[in-house]
Amino acid sequence: MIFVSTVVLVLAAFLPLGFGAGAWYAVGAGLGGALFLRQAWRLRQLPDRKRAIRCFLASLVQLCVLFAGAVLDVLMR
Repeated sequence: MIFVSTVVLVLAAFLPLGFGAGAWYAVGAGLGGALFLRQAWRLRQLPDRKRAIRCFLASLVQLCVLFAGAVLDVLMR
């Protein structure tokens, strides 16, 4: 369930591209999403506490990278 939710969340992060978000946002969504998906996949393969914490931390990194991409996108226009 965690992996499926992660896939949906990462896909949803790309929705702003349809409403005018630019290349920097796309890079942030792609890089952050890839990291988050990787950790969620690892958690799916071997569910344990250590991997669950890593997956949670990857979600925070994904959010920060996404926001950084959004800010850069606005600043570079």
